[in-house]
Amino acid sequence: TPLEMVACHRVGDVRDVFVGLGFQVIRVCFEGNATYLLITRSMDRSKELLCVLDFFDPSGIKNTCSITSLEQIQINLFQDHVCGGSKVNIYQYSMVLFCQKDFKENLWLPRSLFVLEGHLLLCTEDLMQFGPSENAFSPTYFLLDSCCAVIDVSEMAIDTSDSPCIALSFRHTLEFRPSEKRYTTEHAHPTKKCAADPVTWKLKWFSKDSVFKFVALLKAIHGQVATSSFLVRYGS
Repeated sequence: TPLEMVACHRVGDVRDVFVGLGFQVIRVCFEGNATYLLITRSMDRSKELLCVLDFFDPSGIKNTCSITSLEQIQINLFQDHVCGGSKVNIYQYSMVLFCQKDFKENLWLPRSLFVLEGHLLLCTEDLMQFGPSENAFSPTYFLLDSCCAVIDVSEMAIDTSDSPCIALSFRHTLEFRPSEKRYTTEHAHPTKKCAADPVTWKLKWFSKDSVFKFVALLKAIHGQVATSSFLVRYGS
């Protein structure tokens, strides 16, 4: 499909830049009320984009620029509407493509992955709401899609090729029910639904650094809660 120019702006016309959780989404506002949502799904790509916009250089963010982080608003929405008001420790947030292996169609869906103290949560994220103010967000910004307990992971297959992918097999599916208390593995009450065969998540990533961080985190958390390690396989 040939490229088609839809708009043209001068870099000097940029008025405000808003960045999101994990530096993976950016909204750029230009003079004249033009605004664009740029989904990079990668911190490195976001930094490259800000360099192009002359908002960022190798030494850091320039003091003359108006860059606002909406990260805390997103965290509050996640805690209030996914975790039932519980204060959670988010060890990693990454935008991924998700496919559940037992689905008949090999359908990849955009999801936001949260690594918590003892659970992996996949959420839908309505990025069209990502705006310049708290009023732009609604309670449905994050919606829980799938959940698994780290202790139930039985196998991890890692492909670190040009399109990094991880396949996670685990013993149970979960219904995530955090209490209103501060979130811990003990305070959450997910209901286990035993499956005849292991359930597998396939996750495509947009950054190899995020893959390596996820693998290290999962091994560390699993090592704290399980008596035996899970199988790890590497491919390319």
